[in-house]
Amino acid sequence: MSNGCGASERQRLALSLVHVEERDAAVLVDAMVRERDANAAGALQWALARAHAAAVPLLAAALTSPVPDHRRRAREALEKIDSPAARAVLVGQSEHADPRVRSRAQFARARGGDTGAIDALVAHVVVGEHDIEAGDLLAMLAGEESTARTIAGVLRDAATTATAPDRRRIAATLAALPGSEAAGILSTLAADPDRGVALTAAAVLTARDSPTRR
Repeated sequence: MSNGCGASERQRLALSLVHVEERDAAVLVDAMVRERDANAAGALQWALARAHAAAVPLLAAALTSPVPDHRRRAREALEKIDSPAARAVLVGQSEHADPRVRSRAQFARARGGDTGAIDALVAHVVVGEHDIEAGDLLAMLAGEESTARTIAGVLRDAATTATAPDRRRIAATLAALPGSEAAGILSTLAADPDRGVALTAAAVLTARDSPTRR
Protein backbone atom coordinates (compact mmCIF):
# COMPACT_ATOMS: atom_id res chain seq x y z
CA MET A 1 0.00 0.00 0.00
CA SER A 2 1.79 3.10 -1.24
CA ASN A 3 2.40 6.09 1.01
CA GLY A 4 2.14 8.20 -2.13
CA CYS A 5 -1.58 8.67 -1.44
CA GLY A 6 -2.97 10.56 1.53
CA ALA A 7 -3.69 9.01 4.91
CA SER A 8 -7.47 9.12 4.37
CA GLU A 9 -7.09 7.32 1.05
CA ARG A 10 -4.85 4.68 2.63
CA GLN A 11 -7.45 4.22 5.35
CA ARG A 12 -10.22 3.84 2.77
CA LEU A 13 -8.21 1.30 0.81
CA ALA A 14 -7.47 -0.74 3.93
CA LEU A 15 -11.12 -0.76 4.97
CA SER A 16 -12.10 -1.95 1.49
CA LEU A 17 -10.08 -5.16 1.94
CA VAL A 18 -12.93 -7.50 2.78
CA HIS A 19 -11.03 -10.67 1.84
CA VAL A 20 -7.32 -10.74 2.60
CA GLU A 21 -5.34 -13.47 0.89
CA GLU A 22 -2.55 -15.16 2.79
CA ARG A 23 0.00 -13.92 0.27
CA ASP A 24 -1.06 -10.33 0.96
CA ALA A 25 -0.44 -10.53 4.70
CA ALA A 26 3.28 -9.72 4.48
CA VAL A 27 2.58 -6.59 2.41
CA LEU A 28 -0.10 -5.46 4.86
CA VAL A 29 2.09 -6.06 7.90
CA ASP A 30 4.92 -4.08 6.37
CA ALA A 31 2.56 -1.22 5.46
CA MET A 32 0.94 -1.25 8.89
CA VAL A 33 4.12 -1.06 10.96
CA ARG A 34 5.40 1.78 8.78
CA GLU A 35 2.12 3.71 8.77
CA ARG A 36 2.37 7.04 10.60
CA ASP A 37 -1.32 7.94 10.58
CA ALA A 38 -3.21 6.35 13.48
CA ASN A 39 -6.49 5.96 11.58
CA ALA A 40 -4.84 4.37 8.56
CA ALA A 41 -2.82 2.06 10.83
CA GLY A 42 -6.02 1.07 12.63
CA ALA A 43 -7.68 0.24 9.33
CA LEU A 44 -4.70 -1.89 8.31
CA GLN A 45 -4.86 -3.69 11.66
CA TRP A 46 -8.55 -4.34 11.02
CA ALA A 47 -7.65 -5.85 7.66
CA LEU A 48 -4.94 -8.00 9.25
CA ALA A 49 -7.43 -9.28 11.81
CA ARG A 50 -9.27 -10.89 8.90
CA ALA A 51 -6.13 -12.78 7.92
CA HIS A 52 -4.95 -13.51 11.44
CA ALA A 53 -3.63 -17.02 10.78
CA ALA A 54 -1.14 -15.67 8.24
CA ALA A 55 -0.54 -12.35 9.98
CA VAL A 56 0.35 -13.57 13.48
CA PRO A 57 3.83 -15.02 12.73
CA LEU A 58 4.69 -11.94 10.67
CA LEU A 59 3.61 -9.65 13.50
CA ALA A 60 5.61 -11.76 15.95
CA ALA A 61 8.67 -11.15 13.79
CA ALA A 62 7.89 -7.42 13.69
CA LEU A 63 8.14 -7.32 17.49
CA THR A 64 11.90 -7.76 17.04
CA SER A 65 12.17 -4.63 14.88
CA PRO A 66 14.79 -2.09 16.03
CA VAL A 67 12.22 0.66 15.40
CA PRO A 68 10.03 1.31 18.50
CA ASP A 69 7.03 2.47 16.47
CA HIS A 70 7.12 -0.72 14.40
CA ARG A 71 7.11 -2.81 17.57
CA ARG A 72 4.22 -0.77 18.94
CA ARG A 73 2.14 -1.19 15.79
CA ALA A 74 2.82 -4.94 15.74
CA ARG A 75 1.82 -5.26 19.39
CA GLU A 76 -1.36 -3.27 18.81
CA ALA A 77 -2.26 -5.46 15.85
CA LEU A 78 -1.78 -8.65 17.88
CA GLU A 79 -4.02 -7.26 20.60
CA LYS A 80 -6.65 -6.38 18.02
CA ILE A 81 -6.51 -9.83 16.41
CA ASP A 82 -6.88 -11.42 19.86
CA SER A 83 -6.88 -14.99 18.58
CA PRO A 84 -5.37 -17.80 20.67
CA ALA A 85 -2.24 -17.65 18.51
CA ALA A 86 -1.98 -13.86 18.85
CA ARG A 87 -2.45 -14.06 22.62
CA ALA A 88 0.22 -16.76 22.84
CA VAL A 89 2.68 -14.51 21.01
CA LEU A 90 1.97 -11.62 23.37
CA VAL A 91 2.25 -13.80 26.47
CA GLY A 92 5.62 -14.98 25.24
CA GLN A 93 6.99 -11.43 25.27
CA SER A 94 7.05 -11.06 29.07
CA GLU A 95 10.87 -10.80 28.98
CA HIS A 96 11.01 -8.53 25.91
CA ALA A 97 13.65 -5.79 25.98
CA ASP A 98 11.03 -3.15 25.11
CA PRO A 99 9.22 -2.22 28.36
CA ARG A 100 6.00 -1.39 26.46
CA VAL A 101 5.90 -4.79 24.79
CA ARG A 102 6.83 -6.45 28.07
CA SER A 103 4.08 -4.57 29.87
CA ARG A 104 1.37 -5.61 27.42
CA ALA A 105 2.61 -9.18 27.65
CA GLN A 106 1.91 -9.11 31.38
CA PHE A 107 -1.61 -7.83 30.70
CA ALA A 108 -2.12 -10.67 28.22
CA ARG A 109 -0.91 -13.15 30.84
CA ALA A 110 -3.41 -11.78 33.34
CA ARG A 111 -6.28 -12.01 30.86
CA GLY A 112 -5.42 -15.67 30.50
CA GLY A 113 -5.69 -16.15 34.26
CA ASP A 114 -1.94 -16.27 34.95
CA THR A 115 -1.37 -15.12 38.54
CA GLY A 116 2.30 -14.69 37.75
CA ALA A 117 1.36 -11.27 36.37
CA ILE A 118 0.17 -9.93 39.75
CA ASP A 119 3.38 -8.12 40.65
CA ALA A 120 3.51 -6.40 37.27
CA LEU A 121 -0.13 -5.34 37.51
CA VAL A 122 0.39 -3.87 40.97
CA ALA A 123 3.41 -1.98 39.65
CA HIS A 124 1.16 -0.43 37.00
CA VAL A 125 -1.30 0.64 39.68
CA VAL A 126 1.46 2.21 41.76
CA VAL A 127 3.01 4.25 38.96
CA GLY A 128 -0.35 5.17 37.45
CA GLU A 129 0.30 3.65 34.03
CA HIS A 130 -2.77 1.86 32.67
CA ASP A 131 -3.74 1.56 36.34
CA ILE A 132 -7.50 1.25 35.68
CA GLU A 133 -6.95 -1.67 33.31
CA ALA A 134 -4.47 -3.22 35.74
CA GLY A 135 -6.97 -2.86 38.58
CA ASP A 136 -9.71 -4.50 36.54
CA LEU A 137 -7.43 -7.43 35.79
CA LEU A 138 -6.45 -7.76 39.45
CA ALA A 139 -10.15 -7.87 40.34
CA MET A 140 -10.67 -10.57 37.73
CA LEU A 141 -7.80 -12.65 39.12
CA ALA A 142 -9.14 -12.21 42.65
CA GLY A 143 -12.01 -14.61 42.03
CA GLU A 144 -10.15 -17.26 44.00
CA GLU A 145 -9.93 -16.47 47.72
CA SER A 146 -6.26 -17.44 47.97
CA THR A 147 -5.40 -15.26 44.99
CA ALA A 148 -7.33 -12.35 46.49
CA ARG A 149 -5.21 -12.68 49.63
CA THR A 150 -2.03 -12.74 47.55
CA ILE A 151 -3.04 -9.60 45.63
CA ALA A 152 -3.96 -7.82 48.85
CA GLY A 153 -0.57 -8.67 50.30
CA VAL A 154 1.29 -7.30 47.29
CA LEU A 155 -0.78 -4.10 47.42
CA ARG A 156 -0.14 -3.78 51.16
CA ASP A 157 3.60 -4.13 50.67
CA ALA A 158 3.53 -1.60 47.83
CA ALA A 159 1.66 0.91 49.99
CA THR A 160 4.44 0.93 52.62
CA THR A 161 6.85 2.71 50.25
CA ALA A 162 4.39 4.42 47.89
CA THR A 163 3.85 8.17 47.60
CA ALA A 164 0.48 9.69 48.55
CA PRO A 165 -0.85 9.68 44.95
CA ASP A 166 0.28 6.06 44.64
CA ARG A 167 -1.52 5.13 47.86
CA ARG A 168 -4.72 6.76 46.58
CA ARG A 169 -4.56 4.53 43.51
CA ILE A 170 -3.92 1.50 45.71
CA ALA A 171 -6.97 2.37 47.82
CA ALA A 172 -9.10 2.73 44.69
CA THR A 173 -7.86 -0.62 43.39
CA LEU A 174 -8.79 -2.32 46.65
CA ALA A 175 -12.41 -1.32 46.05
CA ALA A 176 -12.96 -4.31 43.76
CA LEU A 177 -10.91 -6.74 45.82
CA PRO A 178 -12.92 -9.11 48.06
CA GLY A 179 -11.92 -10.36 51.46
CA SER A 180 -10.97 -9.21 54.93
CA GLU A 181 -7.35 -8.61 53.95
CA ALA A 182 -8.37 -5.88 51.51
CA ALA A 183 -10.71 -4.38 54.11
CA GLY A 184 -7.90 -4.34 56.66
CA ILE A 185 -5.56 -2.49 54.30
CA LEU A 186 -8.29 0.03 53.57
CA SER A 187 -8.83 0.58 57.29
CA THR A 188 -5.14 1.35 57.65
CA LEU A 189 -5.21 3.71 54.66
CA ALA A 190 -8.31 5.43 56.09
CA ALA A 191 -6.01 6.66 58.87
CA ASP A 192 -3.31 7.79 56.43
CA PRO A 193 -1.68 11.14 57.25
CA ASP A 194 -2.45 12.30 53.71
CA ARG A 195 -6.03 13.55 53.67
CA GLY A 196 -6.61 12.50 50.05
CA VAL A 197 -5.53 8.93 50.76
CA ALA A 198 -7.60 8.77 53.95
CA LEU A 199 -10.73 10.11 52.24
CA THR A 200 -10.35 7.72 49.30
CA ALA A 201 -9.90 4.71 51.57
CA ALA A 202 -12.81 5.74 53.80
CA ALA A 203 -15.08 6.18 50.78
CA VAL A 204 -14.11 2.75 49.47
CA LEU A 205 -14.79 1.17 52.87
CA THR A 206 -18.21 2.82 53.00
CA ALA A 207 -19.03 1.53 49.51
CA ARG A 208 -17.89 -1.99 50.47
CA ASP A 209 -20.18 -1.93 53.52
CA SER A 210 -23.20 -0.73 51.57
CA PRO A 211 -26.15 -3.19 51.22
CA THR A 212 -25.73 -3.35 47.44
CA ARG A 213 -22.27 -4.92 47.86
CA ARG A 214 -23.51 -7.66 50.16
